[in-house]
Amino acid sequence: MLRLREAAEFPFHGSKAASRLSLGGSLCALPIFVFTVLGYLVDTLKSSIITAPLCLLYLLAGGYAFNVFKAAFRQERVELAAWDHWGDLFSKGFFVFLIELGYGLPPLLLVAVGIGVLYRGGWWLFAGMLLLMIGMLAFLLVGFFFPMGIAQYLRWQRIEAAFHIPSLWGAIRHVLVEYVSLFLLSLLVLLAFGFVATIPFLGPVLASFLSFYPMVVLAKLFGEMCGR
Repeated sequence: MLRLREAAEFPFHGSKAASRLSLGGSLCALPIFVFTVLGYLVDTLKSSIITAPLCLLYLLAGGYAFNVFKAAFRQERVELAAWDHWGDLFSKGFFVFLIELGYGLPPLLLVAVGIGVLYRGGWWLFAGMLLLMIGMLAFLLVGFFFPMGIAQYLRWQRIEAAFHIPSLWGAIRHVLVEYVSLFLLSLLVLLAFGFVATIPFLGPVLASFLSFYPMVVLAKLFGEMCGR
């Protein structure tokens, strides 16, 4: 059973919860904020180059969420820990990024090829649209397996375990109804933040700042479920 209320409330427990949430949100929002501000001062290419190193901050937030997932996976008490051991957070976030890259690269290539084919026009238009649709469906498929992939990496301490589809599906089947429900909830959250991000100037920064909260909440929920 999904303990949604408990997961939604846990980030606010403790006297320093607000500051820890704010710091996590700031790490997520700072690259977008800098990119947005520079976009009004210089061209997009220059702002992208300047902002690129700041994207490493996402690895810290990812490592922090990974620790929440790990504690929940091991059925331990979950809370927002202090922001320390930055090197450890960075390395864990990097491993999560490698898994994300392994999952996301094939769909991304399909989408990129589809866009390239679309620009050729003519009868290539249909092929491009088809590749785009396949790519988007592939994103949904790999997103579905990704949380259990993190769990399998935790279980075996081997990064290739995150990509062994038969093992992932075998584990998901034990909690299939709850897993699908939580995955659909994740998509709704993603869609809602997508709408927030469409607000001119402020939207992308606000969406990035607020995204840290559902990140740790979903990490707890998926961690507990996969741990079973």
